[in-house]
Amino acid sequence: MDIAKAFEDKNIPTIKIQAENVETDIRTFLWVNLQLDSICEISKAQKDRLVEDALKSLPQALNCFAWIIYAQRLLTTREIQITLATRSSYNSGKGLELDPPKVILEACGNLLEKGHGVIRPIHYTVQEFLGKHDRKVQEDSIQGQMSNSNIMNTRLGQVCLENIRLAAFNKPAAGPGNLWDRLEQNRFSGYAIQNFDYHFSKCNNISSDTIELLKKLLQQDSKSLATILQIKMLQYGLDFDSFQNISILGSSPCPLDTPPVYALHLTSFAGLVTTVGRLLDVGCDVNERGRSGTTPLYLACYENHREIVQKLLKKGVDVNDRGGVYGNALQATSAAGNEQVAKLLLEKDADINAQGG
Repeated sequence: MDIAKAFEDKNIPTIKIQAENVETDIRTFLWVNLQLDSICEISKAQKDRLVEDALKSLPQALNCFAWIIYAQRLLTTREIQITLATRSSYNSGKGLELDPPKVILEACGNLLEKGHGVIRPIHYTVQEFLGKHDRKVQEDSIQGQMSNSNIMNTRLGQVCLENIRLAAFNKPAAGPGNLWDRLEQNRFSGYAIQNFDYHFSKCNNISSDTIELLKKLLQQDSKSLATILQIKMLQYGLDFDSFQNISILGSSPCPLDTPPVYALHLTSFAGLVTTVGRLLDVGCDVNERGRSGTTPLYLACYENHREIVQKLLKKGVDVNDRGGVYGNALQATSAAGNEQVAKLLLEKDADINAQGG
């Protein structure tokens, strides 16, 4: 049998690679393609639940490839193992059955390799092939599925939310050291908390299942949410005083008549519109500076919290106040690609010529 001709007749995409066992790679792609064919047949019957179940039961090869292509950063081998073991049916993150790296690599047809603590493509062309969008490629082919950013980012974002649920952080950390210890025990949680919203921002629409998962996240008690906020703010070099203040915000009830230092910073960053309004009503300094020179406006702009930006602007915040990594709010929101927020600042005479940080 001429395998190359068979691939061509069935319109199955191929890739030239240097591997010891090419036959194994071909069998893997053929098998995955059959799985996708089956999903498409289910989809034609318009049975959404069956489609969802089928996607979640895809071989770990596709899930692994998805993380390699769409993750915000390169994941460690341990993190990849955890993502592939995460299931919505689990009630705890303890005792996850992690597949050995060798099993994962074999499932991926030897197109990936393990080295320096990470799992990565054996060659850059592997990632290009799987993630490249080509109109000539059928949507139901493996390349067509892998190049569908909406489907893949939805799946990855949902895995992040499931991991956050399984980690079950029940109270804020007393300090950075304690928080790092927790993240060491929950290896993937740092990525999940800091990037679940990144994956959903890449989707054209949000599924009903995703909305339900987000609701469950936001319905957690204040102490759990305070921990999540601490981990998310590690991206900004959170200092010890900020950790203490998030702990206060995580208490119940939070004394808004005497709000803690940086309360407006933290709530503006987290997108807590109602709380920001209450803090402004009790007289919080709208131009308060954090240790790194950032203001509540700077953080709200970078995180694309448009409604909070509008509230701060109505209170007369200084739109050209300097500080932070990017220098000012306009530079921060531009770096994050938040065009609508940038327009709000420009309408309030933000200096477009002001240099960044």
